[in-house]
Amino acid sequence: GVWVWEIKTGEVFWDERMQQIFGVEPGSFNGTSEEWKACVHPDDFDAANAATLRALEHGDHYEHEYRVRGLDGGWRHVNAQAEIIQDNNGQPVKMVGQATDITKRKKAEEDALCFNKILEDSLNEIYLFDVDTLHFIQVNRGARENLGYSTKELHTLTTLDLEPEYTADLFAELVKPLKEGVKDRVRFNTVHRRKDGTQYPVEVFLQLMTIGRPLFLAIILDITERKQMELQLRQAQKMEAVGTLAGGIAHDFNNILGVVMGFTEIVLKKASPEEQIHKDLSQVLTASKRARDLVAQLLTFSRISDIKLKSVLIAPIIKETIKFLYATLPSTIEIKTNLISTNAVILIDPTQFHQILMNLCTN
Repeated sequence: GVWVWEIKTGEVFWDERMQQIFGVEPGSFNGTSEEWKACVHPDDFDAANAATLRALEHGDHYEHEYRVRGLDGGWRHVNAQAEIIQDNNGQPVKMVGQATDITKRKKAEEDALCFNKILEDSLNEIYLFDVDTLHFIQVNRGARENLGYSTKELHTLTTLDLEPEYTADLFAELVKPLKEGVKDRVRFNTVHRRKDGTQYPVEVFLQLMTIGRPLFLAIILDITERKQMELQLRQAQKMEAVGTLAGGIAHDFNNILGVVMGFTEIVLKKASPEEQIHKDLSQVLTASKRARDLVAQLLTFSRISDIKLKSVLIAPIIKETIKFLYATLPSTIEIKTNLISTNAVILIDPTQFHQILMNLCTN
């Protein structure tokens, strides 16, 4: 819209488009600067008025952006520009200018700022880098903090500097489907190298975008915790398999022990207590019973069952666990127990309690 301000008389002229932008019904503008003031957002008026006064004082080109009330009642952004016309004495007599509705542009700028803030504040690592040189264009805070590099330092690096598993040829092969349009994105796992040389596992989502020019966008997840959980899961599965195997062996061994103990007891009944063979077989029977107790503990340790809470004396379970530990730990390790109370009762699953004690002692 076009506008003219006669400075000496104070008259203001707005064309029809100008009136539409400033929320005035066409033909109803009264031609005063007071009506212009009424249209401007209260928070923007002082700055807009000050810009006008500066332009008048120095005879400069005037340009300022501010908000005005539109016909729909909402606030619109305008860019106002004008030239100062002076008399023969160099005094300003008129301002002739135009105002442009830049609401859409401002909205796009605000959306871009908001989007950039979301990317910058994302906990995931986000990278924009050149398709040809692989130099970083933009790297968000999440990546900078994890890597330990500053923005200035990253602008001197390429993605290959962070990915020790990839050479230029291997990376070119990886992104070939993106460049040829065969795929919209590629996903792969690798490791990233920090500034201090340490490495961490990552999952990479890479795609080709055009933002003025072709760029690669990489969204990267630090999967250190996931890898640790996977390792723990594999270890638990191994322990479960070992427990199942141990349970099967224990059952077979228990059957063998039953035969040994049975025949030992038969021979003991036939031998006189004064005979040496009686004493020797008594030791065999004692050792067999000890082995039977160990097998029972092994079966308890390997058994998978529902948790059943009940009131139990904990002292006997502790003693049984100690017996089992004597057989599993190296002989160089000395185990000392100090049971303050032998009558303490707790509500717990005995098998679970036994496993807790085993884990505490073996770890």
